[in-house]
Amino acid sequence: MSTTVYSYWKCSSCNKINRGDVRICSCGSRIPNGVKYLMPDNPIVQKAIANGTINVENGHIDEKGIISDIAKVQSKGNPNWECAYCGYQNRYEDINCVGCGAGRGKKDYFSKKTEGWECSFCNTVVDYSDDVCPNCGTSRFCEEITSYTPPPTISGTNEINPSTPVNVPKKESTFKKTVRNFFSNNIKAIGLGLAAIVVILGLVWLFTPITRTATVTGYSWNRSIDVEQYTEFYEDGWYLPSDARLHHSAKEIHHYESVLDHYETKTRTYTERVFDGYDTQYKDNGNGTAQMVQVPRYRTETRTETYQEPVYRQEPVYKTKYYYYIDRWKVVSSLDTEGADRNPYWKETTIPVTNSNPKLGDYKQGIRKEKYYIVIVDETETTQYVPIEYSRWIEWNKEKINYKTFRFSHSPLGAVIDE
Repeated sequence: MSTTVYSYWKCSSCNKINRGDVRICSCGSRIPNGVKYLMPDNPIVQKAIANGTINVENGHIDEKGIISDIAKVQSKGNPNWECAYCGYQNRYEDINCVGCGAGRGKKDYFSKKTEGWECSFCNTVVDYSDDVCPNCGTSRFCEEITSYTPPPTISGTNEINPSTPVNVPKKESTFKKTVRNFFSNNIKAIGLGLAAIVVILGLVWLFTPITRTATVTGYSWNRSIDVEQYTEFYEDGWYLPSDARLHHSAKEIHHYESVLDHYETKTRTYTERVFDGYDTQYKDNGNGTAQMVQVPRYRTETRTETYQEPVYRQEPVYKTKYYYYIDRWKVVSSLDTEGADRNPYWKETTIPVTNSNPKLGDYKQGIRKEKYYIVIVDETETTQYVPIEYSRWIEWNKEKINYKTFRFSHSPLGAVIDE
């Protein structure tokens, strides 16, 4: 919860400290241009309060004899505005500058101070020596778009002569301004993103397969028949297959389980945040008052505690393991043929294709494998073998062939893509 309290300002003539609601010091000097309000916890303010030398509006003293720091609501909480012409600090509700009579502009107490004034229409920063914006012709003292008329005397409203219109450039749209700010604030990230895109596109380009054309110089093939023998195997496992012959079994460790054995007393240190009161912070309202906020403060305390830590032991779990003989087919050799023509054949053999009732040591034919290639010479005069299906290979009669390969290679990636 916050409370509105007075802030303070220091007189530039007599150095006396004035409460924020005071506009003219007891020495007769008005609140200075570009005033920066002092918060109640400022050492200068604290010293003046202790000495009872604070200037207050109408000399108000509370019933305890202390200068009141609780502020009445000033200007509905809105900040003062600073006259763009003379720099006087005016209250929010003032329409014209109390110091010089100039009309209220956009520059308030919190505005960024520059070496010039900001045009209220086109936002151009103009040197303080110029009273008219050179970009659009707007007067320094009002927000009307018109020609310039010098400011009047100290009192009264600055009157503008509207008889001479000017051509005003079109104001930048919010969308364009947002886009421009986005690119200006994220230029590094955008640059890294573009660089990553270039790298990715480069890799895609490099590794995308391309089509190459080569001259056909010959043909090649190879065929193979696996030869399997019915063999006895000695194996073990945690279950016994139905067609196995048990040799023996034994109780063996299958795995381990964690079992609680005992507890050990140990000590550990930890930190804890503990409430330690409140800190007072102030936020300047820019109108002679400030928001006083009580912010909770914490400290870190180190504590030590003892605890019981469980200690586990690993207990073995036993199961029955089986050792047995089992008969299976095993590949022991192959019957291979190959050639550099288009007359493939399988090697002749008396080994049966199947054996439904085998005995140990019997043989049978296993898997048959076959591969067919078109032999080419690529652009680098290197001989390559391009795989192709048998139906196309046996009927091939073209002198050229198209195949897929990488951009940086000539080796075929797969089968022929067309004829």
